[in-house]
Amino acid sequence: MYSDSAQVKIRISGDEMLNHLDRSDPFQEFTKGVFVEFFGPQQTVSSTLSARYAVRYEREGEVIVRDSVVWISTDGQMLETEELIWDEQARQIYTHKFARITTPNRIIYGHGFRANQDFSHARILEVDGIVPVEP
Repeated sequence: MYSDSAQVKIRISGDEMLNHLDRSDPFQEFTKGVFVEFFGPQQTVSSTLSARYAVRYEREGEVIVRDSVVWISTDGQMLETEELIWDEQARQIYTHKFARITTPNRIIYGHGFRANQDFSHARILEVDGIVPVEP
């Protein structure tokens, strides 16, 4: 769980978390999948993220989720990729891998993705295609 000013921002769960306590490079590893809930200002879930593997490197302030990564927002957007990296200090989420964003009216796919940590400003870096979705 991550909170800021007594407000829950993120809740993380997984079937198994390994806490590696090496002094020079401590990290937490979710080897059997991870599920993350992001909370908005009203303390309701604004989006979720799931992946089959995740690791958080404490010293670097970096979280990497891999393998079948899916982010879904409550407003109907979905991101699918094989890897996402969260830079905690810069408050940025990105990947250099193939990514696909599905919205209620189109699908955008390409290589590379960048967003701020709440996904409110997100974009595919090299768009390969845009497909309209009929209602």
